[in-house]
Amino acid sequence: MLGSEQTLRGLEGINSGFGGGLAGTVSGWTPNGMKSADRQRFEQAKRDFVNAQLRRESGAAISQKEFDNADAQYFPQPGDSADVIAQKRTNRQRAVEAMAREGGPSYRPHSVFDQSGAIVPYQPGGTPSPAPRQPLTPAKRLRFDPATGAFN
Repeated sequence: MLGSEQTLRGLEGINSGFGGGLAGTVSGWTPNGMKSADRQRFEQAKRDFVNAQLRRESGAAISQKEFDNADAQYFPQPGDSADVIAQKRTNRQRAVEAMAREGGPSYRPHSVFDQSGAIVPYQPGGTPSPAPRQPLTPAKRLRFDPATGAFN
């Protein structure tokens, strides 16, 4: 997912302007041979991202309606304002971070998001590690005293 996000961030403006908006609108009906290399990369990154996200959520086959909804939820569409594009970028970042958290404490990504939301290489030890555990002390063995009904 993070690889798709890197590609998408580099192509977020692909649907801007008249030409980009028109190409984005008719893209579903246009054969790949007539699309630019950037348009093809953008669409492939979207498919990769949506497949990973929806498969994680449902584990089942992804319907066209679910795919279309995720497309509108996560990716710049023709006519989206800069604020909406930024909101969709944040939505994708949250989805990637949630996927990483589900990987558990042993998961070590190649890249992560920094405080500003930029994608940066993962630095081991760059995030605080949990406090070391204190060694366990052996428990005192208690015996039941039937005369008093207490454990001593």
